[in-house]
This record gives sequence, C-alpha cells and structure tokens, in this order.
Amino acid sequence: MLIQDLHRLLLVLLCLSLLAGCGARLQFEDDSRGGSGGIDLGEGASAGECSDGADNDLDGLFDCDDDGCADSIECDDDDDDDND
Repeated sequence: MLIQDLHRLLLVLLCLSLLAGCGARLQFEDDSRGGSGGIDLGEGASAGECSDGADNDLDGLFDCDDDGCADSIECDDDDDDDND
C-alpha cells in the first residue's frame, strides 16, 4: 500500500511539473546583448528592437508591424521633410 501511495504522489508531481512547464512564458533579456537580465516587456521595450528584423516578443509580428513599436521613431510614417 505504501508503494502505491508513493507512485500516486510521483504521478501527481510529474503532472504538476508538466503543467508548470506549459504555463505562460516570460522572456528574459540576454546579458550578452547588454541587457540587465530582467524581464523583457515586449517588442519596443529596449532600444533597437523596432528595427532588428526579429520578433522579440514572439507574438508573430515583426518590428513596425507590432503594436509595441507604434510610437517608435523607427516606425514613424510621417514625412516631415516636405517643404510644402
């Protein structure tokens, strides 16, 4: 009976660890890129992310197509160079 209880406990712990591994992912900055090692808040949170050609927040949208880069200088669509 004790061995059956131990097997049940191990099965429950295995299931819980699998569920924890499938939970929401937090993206951490890589210290080798000069990051602080903290949590990355998404596309556009760090300088250069709106022009690096990468999907930094893994939502399927790249650079200026991502909502996080809407206010970025790199994604500014206005042509203020006109002298009209």
